[in-house]
Amino acid sequence: ERKRMRGFGLSVKLVSASSLIVIGVAIVLTVQASNQLRASRTRSAASKGEAIALSLASAAELRVDRDATSIQGDIDANKIIEGVKYIYVTDPDGTVTVHTFTPAFPAGLERLNPLTLGEVLPEGKRTKQAVIDYRGAGGDVHVIDVGAPAAGGARGNVHVGMDIEVIDRD
Repeated sequence: ERKRMRGFGLSVKLVSASSLIVIGVAIVLTVQASNQLRASRTRSAASKGEAIALSLASAAELRVDRDATSIQGDIDANKIIEGVKYIYVTDPDGTVTVHTFTPAFPAGLERLNPLTLGEVLPEGKRTKQAVIDYRGAGGDVHVIDVGAPAAGGARGNVHVGMDIEVIDRD
């Protein structure tokens, strides 16, 4: 009887050890999959922001009146896309001319991912991206800011902020 009980104890230990190994592997795989999903969603959001910024920069280049406020309708149409936290346009001097913020543009935001006139972006890129934090009307905001120059910056710059909270929530 004693021998049988010792054998039973060994099988319980073996099952317990096997269960712990399986649980450990499951946790590692879950964390790895979550990290890969987050990286993929971040790239997707940055790509979406880049497409919007380049489209608006192109629209700003094509405006004959050279008035940045004339693309307000285009800006408003893109603001409703999921994940877009803000859009703003600066003139060549870096002064904000049009934006989607209410009630007011956050002080200093335009200095967090600046584009200078004629700036050469690395590796032939057409946009400049930065992960930034700023204090908005509703609290702290964490975004991927995508800046695109209009006519190399001669017509100003377009910035699109893609909300990282949307990525985290997903």
